[in-house]
Amino acid sequence: MSSKEEYKYDGKVFYSKAAAQQYLDEKKEAKFSDRIFLYFIGSFVLSFLASTFFASRTWYPVNFKYIAFSSLKFSVLTVASVLIFRFISSKFTQIKANIKSPSDDKIAKAYEQALLELESGNFIKSTMAMAIERSKGDDNKVKSLYISLRTKDLLS
Repeated sequence: MSSKEEYKYDGKVFYSKAAAQQYLDEKKEAKFSDRIFLYFIGSFVLSFLASTFFASRTWYPVNFKYIAFSSLKFSVLTVASVLIFRFISSKFTQIKANIKSPSDDKIAKAYEQALLELESGNFIKSTMAMAIERSKGDDNKVKSLYISLRTKDLLS
C-alpha cells in the first residue's frame, strides 16, 4: 500500500501540493476582493454622509444626485489608490527580497572559501586582525570569527 501525502486546510483534504496551493490562492483572492468591496462601500458611505452634512449647512438647496456622483468618483479613486499602492508595495517587496537574499549555493561557497583561506594560511590580514581583536585573543573564537567576518565580506 503506498502512502500519499495529505494536505489539510480548513477541514478539506488535498492529495497534491498543487491542488492545496490553488485552493489557498483562490481563498486569498476571495479575501482580497471582499476587502476591495468593503473599501468601496465604506468610502462611498463616508463621503456621501460627509458631503450631505456639509451641504446641508449651506444656504442653497442640496443636490443629492451631485453628492452621490461625487461620492462615487471619490470611492472609485480610493479603491484605485489602494490597488496601486498594494501593487507598488508588493513589487518593492519582491525587489528587496531578490537583492537582499543571496542563494544558498552562494552562501555555501562563501563559507567554503573562508575556510580554505584559513586552512591554507592565505587569509586576509585585516579580517584576521578584526577577528583576533573581537575574540580577545581566544584561539577557538578567532577561527569562527574570521569565517563569519570573511563570509560577510564575500557576500557583500
